[in-house]
Amino acid sequence: MQGFVLKAPGLHDHSRMVRVIFPALVRHSTLRESKVLIVEGVHRTTGMAYTEVGDGLAVVLIHGWACDRGFWRKQIEALSGVCRVVAPDLRGHGASSVPEDDYSLGRLAGDIYSLCHDLGAAPFVLVGHSIGGMVAQRYALDHPYGPSGPCVRGYGRCRP
Repeated sequence: MQGFVLKAPGLHDHSRMVRVIFPALVRHSTLRESKVLIVEGVHRTTGMAYTEVGDGLAVVLIHGWACDRGFWRKQIEALSGVCRVVAPDLRGHGASSVPEDDYSLGRLAGDIYSLCHDLGAAPFVLVGHSIGGMVAQRYALDHPYGPSGPCVRGYGRCRP
C-alpha cells in the first residue's frame, strides 16, 4: 500500500485516536489484562533512544519539535493493549544522540527506516505530530511501499 497523509486535527483524546484511526485493530483485538513488557533501548546505528511495547501490527509514534517520546505517554498506554508501539526520540531530542551533520527530514526519515527495520517492526503505521508528521510524510515519499497504513499528521494544538 502506498503511503499517504491523513490530516487529523485534535488527536489529543487518545481513546478517540484508537477508535477513529485504528478501528480494525480495536475490532480484531482483545485488550490484555496482564502487564505489558516495556522495552527501552538505544538503536545501535542511529543513536535513537526508543520505547517499544505490545505486539501485533506496529504503530510508530514520531513526536514533534522540541519534544521527546514522552509526549506520546497516554497514546502508548492506550495502544499497547491492541498493537505493538514503537516511540523513538528523534536525533537531537530526549535521550537520543546529536547528529554531527544535519536535521534534514530525509535524515530523520532514514533514521526511522533503520530503527523500524532493525527492530523487525515492518510493516507499520506511522503517526506524527508537528515535525514528526513531516518526518512521516517524508518517509512515505521516500519509501512509498514501506508503511502498511496511513501517515497521520496532526496540526494545531495537541495535548498528550
